[in-house]
Amino acid sequence: MLLVLVLVLSVVPNIGVYLAHKNHTKQKLFGNEADEMGVLVVWNVDTFEGGAMGKSDILERLCAEFERQNKGVFVLVKNLTVEEFLLNYETEKPNVLSFGMGLFGHVEDCALKLSAPVNAFENVANCSEKGGEYKAFAWCLGAYFVLATEESAARAGLETQNLVAQCMNGGYERTVGKKSRQVFSIEMGSNNYCSAKNALERQVSIDFGAVDDNWQKQSYYDAYAAFVNGNSTFLLGTQRDAVILENKIMQGAVSDLFGESLSSTDLVQFVSAIDVGSLEKQNLSRAFCNFLLLDYAQSRLLGFGMLPVCKVDISMCKSELLRKAYEGLSKMAIDSIC
Repeated sequence: MLLVLVLVLSVVPNIGVYLAHKNHTKQKLFGNEADEMGVLVVWNVDTFEGGAMGKSDILERLCAEFERQNKGVFVLVKNLTVEEFLLNYETEKPNVLSFGMGLFGHVEDCALKLSAPVNAFENVANCSEKGGEYKAFAWCLGAYFVLATEESAARAGLETQNLVAQCMNGGYERTVGKKSRQVFSIEMGSNNYCSAKNALERQVSIDFGAVDDNWQKQSYYDAYAAFVNGNSTFLLGTQRDAVILENKIMQGAVSDLFGESLSSTDLVQFVSAIDVGSLEKQNLSRAFCNFLLLDYAQSRLLGFGMLPVCKVDISMCKSELLRKAYEGLSKMAIDSIC
């Protein structure tokens, strides 16, 4: 032990000073002094769930390439809840903000003008245009799916085609032993920023006798859990649910999965460059926003369980449900940022 201590002290003569400096540097990178040249701070704030991973994890994976293309630049991604964002944004700002629907009003006054997202599908680009200019644009999307397993559809005596059209017709009473209980036709969740219900009722007439009575009180994850526990024939879920259920098929945990995406979505993740720091730093922030629309970033999104906003090669995408949703994306109705 004495020999080890001697060796450590010989390599780092003042290890206490070294560790203190390292910790101070870390605090600086995430704090108000993060405007040092070469450091780009990116905050990610979600108002809807990700796909195979969280959107901050996706950004982390993409940052390595941005750093490679911009020698000397170090990108730090910090994930915040909506509550943390609202608490901190008045006194501290990132260089780049990735955020979901419902938060643009907090960002607009501090966001820099961006060039039009020419690589994006027209309907995607239009969703973030305001007054002929862009202070944000969408960089990835989610979609809503009506989902059923082969087993859940068979129990309800339904076909596994045209799921959206028949998603109100799958309710029945299930008898187990001497007890019977209501199996709802469809489970759905709710949150403060996105509405699966609104997206669904643009296509079908909702029969609330067919929907779990608790839908307004449960999260999207709660709805998923209720569905896999046999509480309903269908699930109105998101790309996250589609990815998880497809993985369960590969694990042999569920029977074949069938799904159909809705024709509209409010599951949109935007990006803005924030008006902080030097002009050089602001230009770097804009460059990062534009990087997210380049093929390197967009072509990887399906593999991460999210939908790209630009035209990409989908031949390598393993998810049949995501491929089908992406094929209809250019005609999908996308809610406006405002």
